[in-house]
Parts: sequence; structure tokens; C-alpha cells
Amino acid sequence: MSLPKEPRQLMINLMYLVLTAMLALNVSSEILHAFKTINQSITSSNSSIKSKNEELYSNFDENEKQAGQRERVKPYNDRAKQVKSASEAMIKYLEDLKEKVIAESGGRETDGTIKREDNIDASTMLLVEKKGGDELKRKLDELRAMMLGAVKPEV
Repeated sequence: MSLPKEPRQLMINLMYLVLTAMLALNVSSEILHAFKTINQSITSSNSSIKSKNEELYSNFDENEKQAGQRERVKPYNDRAKQVKSASEAMIKYLEDLKEKVIAESGGRETDGTIKREDNIDASTMLLVEKKGGDELKRKLDELRAMMLGAVKPEV
């Protein structure tokens, strides 16, 4: 069973980690601009992937309701719902963390743009000095373990 959201979401999570690491290394503005562009393309592609995933979850629910299919489909549907829930929780956590970094660097302008995109010390302050990186790593490790557990053929 292939659920496209999970591997892709793990890649997005890794991109945020790489961005944070590069910010901590005081990289040039060109590289920061490249990550901004990548972030925009990932965000725009999320909507199409999300609609495909919703269709997949809907198909699981419909198949589970069909006569004679419940026993066969239910374990996979339950796993899919667990994976979806864990992925959504991680996405929310990463979005909150991203907003904390933005707030730490000076916040947003009234039009929504980030005031100081070049402030690379904010992520270091939040993730290294305030130990936010340790919590991020722990949460990603937990998500990874849960995802690996979800694909094991136990059912």
C-alpha cells in the first residue's frame, strides 16, 4: 500500500532541517533565496497532493463500508488514519516552529512578508540556544518510528 504523503512529508521535514542548518552556518542570501523558492514550490504542490490523499482516504472509507470488505480493509484504513494524524501533527509543529523563527527574527510586515529574512541568528537562538532543535529531532525520530511501524506487514 502506497501513501504518497508520508515520504514526501519526510522530505519536506528534512528540507526544513537543512534550511535551519544552513541558516546556522551563515550562508549567502542567494542560497536563502533558493530555499524560499523551494518552499514556495513545495507549498503550492501540497494542495494537489492533499486532494489526492483525501481521495485515497475517502476510498478507504467507502471500501470499508462495502459488504464483505470491512475485515479486509479496516486494518489498512486504521493505519492510514494513524499516519494521516501523525503527519498532520508534524506539519502543524513545523509550521509553528517556522512562525517562532519568524517572530524571533523580527516578525512580519503588515502585508505578511517577513521583516528580516536575512536574520540568520534567530534560528540559531531558537533551535540551539533554547534547545528547540533537540525537541525537533525527537519529534522527527518519533514520526519516523511510527511511519516505519505503519508499513510493517503485521496485519
